[in-house]
Amino acid sequence: MADKKSPLSAVIVICSICPVASLPLTLTYQASEENVMANSLKQEQALMTELLPEGDSFSQVGMNLMEGVSGVWKADNGAGWIVASSANGHQGEISVMTGISASGKISGVRVTDIGGENPGIAGRLSKGSYLEQYKGASGITSLAPRSGLRYIEAVSGATQSSAAVFSCVSLALMQIQEMESGDIE
Repeated sequence: MADKKSPLSAVIVICSICPVASLPLTLTYQASEENVMANSLKQEQALMTELLPEGDSFSQVGMNLMEGVSGVWKADNGAGWIVASSANGHQGEISVMTGISASGKISGVRVTDIGGENPGIAGRLSKGSYLEQYKGASGITSLAPRSGLRYIEAVSGATQSSAAVFSCVSLALMQIQEMESGDIE
């Protein structure tokens, strides 16, 4: 006759094994959490330095951010600003970081999150000549070229996604103009 164990004994065994097995995982997570956060901060600082090469280190500023702006950092040496912003694209929210020099010119733009956008389209937005169009501009337009504004041409086949990136960069410029004029801190 086969030895039948009660279901209760199986539950007791499983319940006693789970805490013992999860203890090493918990300790490993706690030990590595600080390193993960430090690496994340280093990556963020490296991206900021890439967007604003004259900046040495950055401190977060701004209490009253415009809608769509999630963060503003000022270069500690006064070289300029970094603005994180987001806007809706064709299939999701697109996030962008924009570097703006102390003279008010765009020093760099990086798409940091493509949301639900098609990876092929997002790749065309994130690389090459599209983002290069923004560099050096202090004012931008996506409509007909106008005096004093840099005309930004959308990526063919990605009009809504291009418009989202354009909106993010426009928000960044407006946020810094507002902060420098003293209307927003």
